This record gives sequence, structure tokens and C-alpha cells, in this order.
Amino acid sequence: MKVELWKDIYFPQNYWFEDTILNFFIIPKVKVYAAVDEICYAYLVNPKGITQSSKGKIKNLDTLYIVEYMLKELTARKISIDVKYSHLVLFQLSARMSRLNSLPEDIRFYAFLYASFIVKKYLHQDQIKRQDRFIFHAFTLQNFQVWNLLVKLRI
Repeated sequence: MKVELWKDIYFPQNYWFEDTILNFFIIPKVKVYAAVDEICYAYLVNPKGITQSSKGKIKNLDTLYIVEYMLKELTARKISIDVKYSHLVLFQLSARMSRLNSLPEDIRFYAFLYASFIVKKYLHQDQIKRQDRFIFHAFTLQNFQVWNLLVKLRI
């Protein structure tokens, strides 16, 4: 990656999911890239690694703070939150929230309410992809049961 892509990029300290910054700030700046069909790496599931050992940890709530941080940064930088960013936000606040499945239901409920607040504050109906409308409405209507089901199905 060119060094210019990293100009004015800061990683929030002491948070998990800080790599979310790549989706919000780096990838949108990329003008030219190359892709290959071949498998270039193998993913090794490490039972002691963060992905496996993080299950059931309250620290997984950091994903909410990171999403809100990204949206605040976009707003401060006067970058419009368009369809692409709305899709990223909804993905982070639904499929990625499957990490919360092993937490008590009351914690998941309050995480959902916080996510609903974020969605209502930063996203608008006209910026939502057709495939994201169901999850968007779960947030805007504060329908925890629908959101919980979608998270469990990783939709």
C-alpha cells in the first residue's frame, strides 16, 4: 500500500476491532488495485488467538465504540456517509455483532439499543442498499428480536 493512504490515519488505542479503520478510511481511498484468483494464504484457527479466545468477553462491545468513532471521524472530515459507508456500518452492527452471542441477553439488548442510536443518528433511509433494508429497519424500529435473529444467522 502506498504511504499516502495512511496520511491522517490514527488507530484508537486500547480497543479491539481497531482494524475496522481499514474499511472506513483506507479501502475507499484506493484507486487502483490488483486481485488474483489463487489462494495466497491459509487461515489457521488458533484456539488461543483473539478470534477464538474473545468469545463471551465483554470487550467485544468495543465494536460499537469503534463504529461510532469511525462515523464521528467521517463527519468531522466532512466525508458524506453514503451507501457504501452505510453498508459497512450495518455489517459491523449486525454480522460482526455475532461475537456478542455468548453474552447475557440483557447486555446484548443494551448493545442493540446503542447500535440503534448510532444507526438513527448517522444513517438515512435513502443511503441504504436494498439488501440492508431489513437490518436497517430492525434498528430504526428497535426490534431486538429481529436483530437478534439476524445476528445469530450472521446476515
